Amino acid sequence: MFTFACPRCREELEAEDSIRGTRMACPQCGQRISIPRNRAWSSGGDAQGGPPRVLVVVVAVATLFLIAGAFWGRMVVTARRAEARGPECVKCQGTRQVKCATCKGEKTQRCPNDKCDKGQSVNSRGTLEQCFSCNGRGAVRCQTCAGVGAYACPVCVDAGAR
Repeated sequence: MFTFACPRCREELEAEDSIRGTRMACPQCGQRISIPRNRAWSSGGDAQGGPPRVLVVVVAVATLFLIAGAFWGRMVVTARRAEARGPECVKCQGTRQVKCATCKGEKTQRCPNDKCDKGQSVNSRGTLEQCFSCNGRGAVRCQTCAGVGAYACPVCVDAGAR
């Protein structure tokens, strides 16, 4: 003899092993039900003879622990790698780029023409005209950083860091 539950009314029913896999009417609600074939899941399982709810909960909790453990392990590995790299570069703070000292990150610098004033310069006749050095902008692309505003950190490059 074994027990199983009706999928409709959840009545606990008892049947003999010889009638496994057949169909019958539930004595409580009259629903036609299949008698489970698998002995391992017959008692305490779901309506279709599936695994017991306790087993499903245990598997779900175990899966959550595995996922949490993998996440924790990844955090530990990342922290250890950061420790192994050592402290960040004091010049660039680990960005591998240093702000240009000439233009201070602005990407341009003052027009090299001493007579230029905000893009206007005095020509040989004494009249104002557009400065040819900066094309009337009053500034030119920074020569130190090539207009990028930063350049590769010399400390990191020399040390071969990161």
